[in-house]
Amino acid sequence: MPLNLKSEFYFFYHPIYVKKQLLYLFIWAFLGLFLVYISPYYFLSYFVSLFGFSLFIYLIGAYKKPFLSIKNHTLLYGTLYKSTVDLKRVSRIKHYGDLYIFKTDNKNYTLYAKTIRDEERALLHNFFIKYTYAHGVIFP
Repeated sequence: MPLNLKSEFYFFYHPIYVKKQLLYLFIWAFLGLFLVYISPYYFLSYFVSLFGFSLFIYLIGAYKKPFLSIKNHTLLYGTLYKSTVDLKRVSRIKHYGDLYIFKTDNKNYTLYAKTIRDEERALLHNFFIKYTYAHGVIFP
C-alpha cells in the first residue's frame, strides 16, 4: 500500500499533559502577583506577573493546536518553537519507547511522543513503519 504524503497528518497534545503544564504556568503567574503583594515598590515583580499571565494566555491557544504535523515529507513539532525535520534527509529513525531520534547527515532530532494522545501514538508509530518501508529508511 503506497503512503500518501500529500495529505496532512496532525497529532494533538495529551489532555493530562496540557492540564499539568497550564497548572504550573498558572502557579508561576500567581507567584508574580504574590511578589507584587509583598513588595509593591519592587519594579521587577510587575514584569514577572505580566510575563507569566501573557505566557499562560498564549499557551492556552498553543496547546489547542497540533503538537506534531506531517506534510510533504516535512515533520513539524514543538510548542513555542517548531522544529522542522525534512524526512527526505533522514537516514535512520531510532525508537526507544516514547522517544524518537531522527538521524540526518549533520544533525539529530529528538521527538518525545509522551505529549501526544495515547491513541495517536500508535498511529504515529505505524506511520513511521510505513514511511521507512516505502522510502528505505532504517527503523529498528
